[in-house]
Amino acid sequence: MVVSQNDDSKYGIDSIIYSFDGNALEIYQSVPTDGAIDAKYFEINRQRYLAIAQYYGDRTSLEYGVNSQILKWRNKRFEHIQYLPTKGAFSVAHFNVENDTFIAFANHYDSSYSVNSHVYKWISGQFVLFQSIPSLGAISIKYIQIGNLHFIAIAHHYTDQHTTLILRSTFGQEHSLRYFSLFQRLVHTMLKHLRQINLPLFCLLIPTTTTPKATTSIPLSIFGMALNLRNFNLLLPKEQATFKRFQHVTKHTLQLLTITTAVPETFLLSFIT
Repeated sequence: MVVSQNDDSKYGIDSIIYSFDGNALEIYQSVPTDGAIDAKYFEINRQRYLAIAQYYGDRTSLEYGVNSQILKWRNKRFEHIQYLPTKGAFSVAHFNVENDTFIAFANHYDSSYSVNSHVYKWISGQFVLFQSIPSLGAISIKYIQIGNLHFIAIAHHYTDQHTTLILRSTFGQEHSLRYFSLFQRLVHTMLKHLRQINLPLFCLLIPTTTTPKATTSIPLSIFGMALNLRNFNLLLPKEQATFKRFQHVTKHTLQLLTITTAVPETFLLSFIT
């Protein structure tokens, strides 16, 4: 699916679902959206769904208060089944814990950048609000599982110090997920995306900017956490270098991460699992 945020004149434009015929991608379905900026495919009980984060709506007067959408696969096409309240949604994440399904939205703006991000839980055939998380200009949201530990990472873009909040949850009674609470705050440079790389019993978080240019450079940081550690640690601080390309390779018990920067310069990180 290709989400369409705007065409320089309006935000209320269709996003496009493509199908692959064996040789090329062809347009399969158009979906009416408002400032769509991110989408996730997921399944519940073998039923297919799409979650679409919508940032801004100008079809009505909702603007940043436009709701995001849930679509379900029916009759050989995706059909709208539910709107979820969001505020300038910028990113969406889907995750499963035990037998429960969750959708999380990073809400970026609604007359101010101080706006809660939302986690929704699938209950009785629909998503209901599970938790509101205070955030400030949230721009990316990721779910992380390290062993039996469950985290949400929410990256903030418009703050004096650009930060990523790590929230942790534990299991309550009957193996149900408890609310997420603040676990750690990571401070880094301005970002546009939060890159996540999962290794066995280990996770890397990498704040990145937009497509790097050879003439621009910012400090480079990689944060990592292993199952036996208490928090995410800064693994690789590098002054004045911009990410350009990642390559993650697994060979037997060795995990290799190659990072090429726009300088150019290449870093190689290795992990034994």
